Amino acid sequence: MPGDAAAPGGEAMTPRRSRASEAAKPEEGSDAAAANREPEGRGASAASLPAAVRGALELAEARRKLLEAEGRRQLVSELESRVQQLHRVFLEAELRMANRAESLGRLGGGVAQAEIYLAAHGQRLKKNLRRCQKARAPALLASALGLGSCVPWAACRMRRGRGGAPEPPESPFKRSLPGAAAASSQPPGRARP
Repeated sequence: MPGDAAAPGGEAMTPRRSRASEAAKPEEGSDAAAANREPEGRGASAASLPAAVRGALELAEARRKLLEAEGRRQLVSELESRVQQLHRVFLEAELRMANRAESLGRLGGGVAQAEIYLAAHGQRLKKNLRRCQKARAPALLASALGLGSCVPWAACRMRRGRGGAPEPPESPFKRSLPGAAAASSQPPGRARP
């Protein structure tokens, strides 16, 4: 250890201590070195590695970039489909509004024509209404009597006023009471017990 004695003041010992401390903490140093190399770039670290490892790292990096690009492409595709769906919704809403505006325009035109007609013929229509109110009740009665002959159960009511008109044949719609069938089968002189 003549080299140690030649260097008083411990200048030669400092490098050995730092080497020993670095040897004692190889894992921490390699982690820190790897962390420092990451921001610098992969080109410097890849140059010191063998070709097979370098190729594997480049392949992994390319796969990662491809997956990121695929994720972005799917996101863009989904956003594009949503935009197209919104576009279709807005087009349908616009068509509905155009149809409603057209129908409202036709309705407004009809109202305007009705107002013009009422302005031109209002007096005549009022006179006709006054005249028709007197004859309205008999017309309603006649229509009710006419419709009454359309229903099967109204036929017997219509026959009352005829007197001796012959009975029509049995109708399939005629209701028969359960007690009436038993009473009609007995002779008229006998009463039911």
